[in-house]
Amino acid sequence: MNKIALSTNDIIVTMTFLSTLLLLFYKPLYRSITWRATITPLASIIGSGFLVSAPLLILTTGEWAAVTMVGITLLAYGIGSSLRYNIQHLEPLLKKPTQPQVIHFLEKLSRPVLGIAYIISVAFYLKLLSAFALRGFGIHSSLLENSLTTGLLLFIGITGKTRGLSMLEVFEVYAVNTKLAIIMALIIGHAVYNGQVFMAHQWLLKLYPHDSLWIATRKLLGVLIIIQGFETSRFIGHKYDAPTRIRTMRYAQLISGGIYIAFIATTLVAFNDIHTVGETTVIDLCRMMAPALPILLIIAAVMSQFSAAVADTIGSGGLLSETSNGRVSTNTSYLCITLLAMVLIWITNLYGIIVIASKGFALYYALQLIIACILLAREKRSLLRLVKLLFYALLTALMILVIVFGIPVE
Repeated sequence: MNKIALSTNDIIVTMTFLSTLLLLFYKPLYRSITWRATITPLASIIGSGFLVSAPLLILTTGEWAAVTMVGITLLAYGIGSSLRYNIQHLEPLLKKPTQPQVIHFLEKLSRPVLGIAYIISVAFYLKLLSAFALRGFGIHSSLLENSLTTGLLLFIGITGKTRGLSMLEVFEVYAVNTKLAIIMALIIGHAVYNGQVFMAHQWLLKLYPHDSLWIATRKLLGVLIIIQGFETSRFIGHKYDAPTRIRTMRYAQLISGGIYIAFIATTLVAFNDIHTVGETTVIDLCRMMAPALPILLIIAAVMSQFSAAVADTIGSGGLLSETSNGRVSTNTSYLCITLLAMVLIWITNLYGIIVIASKGFALYYALQLIIACILLAREKRSLLRLVKLLFYALLTALMILVIVFGIPVE
């Protein structure tokens, strides 16, 4: 690609970033309750998995990566629909102890499972952020990584305790809006590059799967957990009513699904001659498309980790407060979660136990799907009810396969 083309790409990428950023910080949208409620699940879904998903799927499924991503997002949307159903039908029942005990038992069982997964995830996101930031300055030190991570956790925890959800959402909105603007610039930059390659009659996909069918299947089962995070809508009920959470969870899944699919589809051709993926592969590919992209990509990576950590802190704080029946306030819950994450930072190998979080999210979804099936079985018989029951039963079986065979993405 010649210098003029690259310069043009830089201009396009920069203008896309700035215009998208201005749109996202447009006051009516920025202050919208709907957007604030959408941000938390959206931040968690587009977390560390965003940059990992493209090379993973492309090297696993070859030229079918974008189609595979469509299937994964549809499955995730199906799981999300069961959680939206539970927000509407389960939450009122949880206030009535006379209701079927099996529902209360499954709900109580699912909470510690999700809680442990959240704590590990919060610690893991910020650990990655610290490592990424320090290595940008050529620093490789576990002590400094842990110290920086501890500082970030204290900052989030103390802010949550003293200022509550509203202030955490402010951090989250700034991080997510910046990240979304960068992601839009990435997608447009990739699309322009595709157009340039096509006009030069060089657009050709030479991709092929690099794994056996069995390993590819296990990796795909693991990828399902990459796009978790929509369940955080379930635990912000102390601020948003059920219809708002149901609607905004749907928005978050649709927006994130579109982003994942578009990003992978526009990245395919750049991976033609890539057969292994290292820490700088995606950055090197972006530099080929537009020199401005790697800088934006680094910022996006940092924002992704921070916003995902804040989102999961919000979700886990709401979970802890709800589980304690309000005996532990939501603000105090935020501090408790970050303190527990700090303990994990110093006494465990997070890279080794992240598998527990991956399996935990799958188990939580399985339990919520079972609850949805039980609630559906109590409804009046209809064709729609039967279709939903069958669909949720199949998704439950899929979650069990994820738990047993899925290879978590690290």
